[in-house]
Amino acid sequence: MTSPRPNLIDPVPLREMLRGIRFMVKRGGEALKSRATADRLPKPAADFANALLDEMMGLGHKVNAQVSVLAKSMIGAEPDSDILLADLTTQEEPAALFAATVYPALKLVTARMSLSSVFVSETAARKAFGQTIATSTPSSGADLAAALTFAMLDTEVLQGRMTSETRILTGEEAIAVAVFAVLLWLQSPRDEADQEMALMSAVDLSQVFARQIVTACKARDAGALAALYLKYADNV
Repeated sequence: MTSPRPNLIDPVPLREMLRGIRFMVKRGGEALKSRATADRLPKPAADFANALLDEMMGLGHKVNAQVSVLAKSMIGAEPDSDILLADLTTQEEPAALFAATVYPALKLVTARMSLSSVFVSETAARKAFGQTIATSTPSSGADLAAALTFAMLDTEVLQGRMTSETRILTGEEAIAVAVFAVLLWLQSPRDEADQEMALMSAVDLSQVFARQIVTACKARDAGALAALYLKYADNV
């Protein structure tokens, strides 16, 4: 007699929780370290405070790494960085696959855009894809990307009080451009060896016409957004 298969924990909320803890520890530690300077504290006290904060922040990373091993041992979608957006709907667990794929991509995009204090939510990405597929029937990859853009903004895939070194875009505008860049990349045919290069190209290209992206997103103009995707997908 075979034993029943145990219920497996959904790894996405677990990963999200761990990332949230790491994000809070890192952000809180950096804020405290900015106050533990020699002009605010006597040097011995400042040195001790900084060493303690470094230890606390390092502990946050160690805990995250250890429990991530447990999360990865459970059933969960693995990123598929060379899949095209239009083909995602034919895959098993497409929402989970989409979320697992765009999470690392968004991390790279926000770094490329010099955005700080950003938390990327894999859970929100999965929810956005599920909602989009359930409520719309896009006729093309560009239409799907446009609908997904609005859904990802609504579910707050990128969270936090975002700051940019360039100060060209506001935090809300930068989020729209970052989301657009990742979805543009997902529509572009690319080789496995050129994944990151293609993603960086999508970011740079998106920043060139950022104002058009922002205008379309603010107006919720799906047609204008789809036209931008269609026009530039082959240029990545």
